[in-house]
Amino acid sequence: MRVFQAFVTSIFLTIVAHAPARADSVIAIAVPLGAYPALAAQIVDGVKAHLATRQGMTATVFDMPCEADAAAEAADALAESAPAAVIGLPCIESLEAVAARFGGRPVPLVTVGGRAPYANDGVTLARTGPREVAEPEATARLLLGAWAGLPFGILDDGSVEARIAAETLRAAAEDSGNAPRFMREFRPQQATQAALVAAIRDDGALRVFIAGDVEDIAIITREASAQGVLLEVAAGSRLELGDASSWPQGTLMVARDTIVPDTVLTAITAARSEPFAVAEGLAPDAWLAAEIAAILITDPDAAQFQTSAGLLARADDGFLDPVPFALFRHDGTGFQKVSP
Repeated sequence: MRVFQAFVTSIFLTIVAHAPARADSVIAIAVPLGAYPALAAQIVDGVKAHLATRQGMTATVFDMPCEADAAAEAADALAESAPAAVIGLPCIESLEAVAARFGGRPVPLVTVGGRAPYANDGVTLARTGPREVAEPEATARLLLGAWAGLPFGILDDGSVEARIAAETLRAAAEDSGNAPRFMREFRPQQATQAALVAAIRDDGALRVFIAGDVEDIAIITREASAQGVLLEVAAGSRLELGDASSWPQGTLMVARDTIVPDTVLTAITAARSEPFAVAEGLAPDAWLAAEIAAILITDPDAAQFQTSAGLLARADDGFLDPVPFALFRHDGTGFQKVSP
């Protein structure tokens, strides 16, 4: 069966490679190179790996910050380059800045990783997703399955996004009869979280879901190790923003499931631009984004896309369906899928 799937996939990629887009199309890859280099490299690798299978399409990489003012300045330079499509834009600030310069123009914008709602009137927009609510719901379902009957706690940094994730998990846990042992809000961007880890240790629930930025999760994890606390940390896909090899063995992550075939993952790995950017995280989404961008260049009104991940449908808000999630566990070198 795997030989047959590989054969079918190779035929599909051959067809895609010769599918028309637009002669000498230049794709702009707009990513936060300075702020999130690992995330940016994953997107760049995924897009470039796919464009290498196509004829007449090249890419130019733009550093697109996530701060509104800096993003606006970068968007001016991007617009002046007159790309055939723009891929990336993981931050809502960069999406808004670029969309303001392409409103009413048939230049597809395909986001990778961005989840915040955006009114896309006047813009040809596709979003590889998922929507904001999708990950918290998947986290509750998958994590409660992994921790069924086991004591755990919840931490969040007080932001709106983190609080939604924390409250979604709490409500689902209480409905399942396994209410969290504790819920705590922590102060983000601290040099140390020694007191927080000591409190977790005293509570005795050494399984903790952390809703916050990747830097804070790393600080809490390191502090637990320094105190000799055997903490099993779980978090969402923000862990993908860090170095894949930096998390302790046993760390759990709920993130997008990889739905592209092995041949695509192999192509992405071969095209990687940085040692830490491998065929995981947002790289498969970026590959799909490049496939979708090529279709939208010739058909801006397309609502369905036959891709290497199968048939994907674009909703009115630009997001694509289906968007599967899975639970991953770190094996000491990287995250491996454990369910479903």
